Amino acid sequence: MNRWSRGRARRRARVPRTRGDEPLDNGQVLLEGDRHLQIFRRQDGKVWKAVAKRTKDGPEIYLQSVHRTNAKQARRAAKKLKVVREQK
Repeated sequence: MNRWSRGRARRRARVPRTRGDEPLDNGQVLLEGDRHLQIFRRQDGKVWKAVAKRTKDGPEIYLQSVHRTNAKQARRAAKKLKVVREQK
């Protein structure tokens, strides 16, 4: 395993392990523009952010990124963007 693979594996290991699509199902969903969704989820005292993008014709959604953030960023995004659904 080279240096690049080890670093990528370490970063991948930081993403929380959950059952199925639980973070996407239970998180707070915010609409940014007409094609982007920001999904914030609090889990084990940490805040995670996922960004998804809808295709132009609409039927498919692609996950673009998942990373840790903080509560301040989540509150700021909720004030700025349209809230589609609150966290369950």
